[in-house]
Amino acid sequence: MIRTAFLLNKFFFFMSLLIALVVAYGFSHRVDTELIHVVPVRPAILYPHAAVFTGAVIFFIFQS
Repeated sequence: MIRTAFLLNKFFFFMSLLIALVVAYGFSHRVDTELIHVVPVRPAILYPHAAVFTGAVIFFIFQS
């Protein structure tokens, strides 16, 4: 019973890391060309949105 709970905790932790890595890899190809150095300039709300999303992913990792 204790071993099962430990394995489940490890599973959720590593899955949260995998999700964070997939998200980081997916966005890493586009951040510079389509968010930071882009013409026309993106709406200002996009930057707080990116910060909140990053915080949510970090919170997801810490809670697992």
